Amino acid sequence: MSSRGQTDLGVSERDLVEVPGRKDCRPDRDARRNCLTSTQWVPTNDSPRLPLTINRSDHVHYYQGGKPFEYTTYNPITKEIQVQILGPDLLNGHVLQFPGA
Repeated sequence: MSSRGQTDLGVSERDLVEVPGRKDCRPDRDARRNCLTSTQWVPTNDSPRLPLTINRSDHVHYYQGGKPFEYTTYNPITKEIQVQILGPDLLNGHVLQFPGA
């Protein structure tokens, strides 16, 4: 997490992927990003929902404490919707982390 959400271009080229359309959104016009992203987010009373986000690389979502919350992901290629509850109650189906692509 040393890059704090930004692409770490100091890694090996094999750890980067080029994302179509990304250069149009970047001031440096670099279309590359890290192959894997980690999402660590804790809902609060002031910010109970994570805004709709488009992940442009594989990613892992982590439960970091607090109340359980629902993560809904949609894969536009497979048209598949996946719902996971991130939380501490593993016996009731909660998960501590889940991968998304």
